[in-house]
Amino acid sequence: DVCSSDLDAQWLYKVLLSQPNVDTCGVMPLQIAKWAACSNEMTSRRVEAALTVLTQKWYVHVDYGTQEVLIRTYLQYDVLAAGTPKLLIGALRSMLQVQSDQIRTVLASEALRNGVDNIADLRVQELLSSLMRGLPEDYRKAIERHPKGYRKAFESLREGLFVFESKIGNTEDTDQKNHKSPKSGTSLDTPK
Repeated sequence: DVCSSDLDAQWLYKVLLSQPNVDTCGVMPLQIAKWAACSNEMTSRRVEAALTVLTQKWYVHVDYGTQEVLIRTYLQYDVLAAGTPKLLIGALRSMLQVQSDQIRTVLASEALRNGVDNIADLRVQELLSSLMRGLPEDYRKAIERHPKGYRKAFESLREGLFVFESKIGNTEDTDQKNHKSPKSGTSLDTPK
């Protein structure tokens, strides 16, 4: 429960949910300075620290390479709970537009975990199939091994694949050392 997090993390979670640029699948651009400006007492460092807490507790996923943030539970509580097929179809279309392989993988896992694969709508199934086909092979295999457990799927990939990077800036040397993708900012080393 996000309420068990520190106050800055709780505040940031509410700020993220209230952003007008959250798309229908729960993804938005990473805008730390903008979020810090939502409060006279907040700083960019505190926002980064709160984002780290939310990431470690699996409330959000951040990809610094593509500058995207996902509110992980958005699909479950804001899209599926509404019970509107058009909203779900719109969310699946938005998922296909996400640049981050990492975030698309989280979204695919969330869709499966919440039973989207059991919805008897041809458009939903076609979009979900397109989403799965568009994932890197090792990501897709991890989800297929653990379709109802997103954490297990990610833990089955090499440790550190979804580790939050707390520093924004020039990571060119680190990227070359860790074989990072210029597209997603995540390690592309294959799982053992």
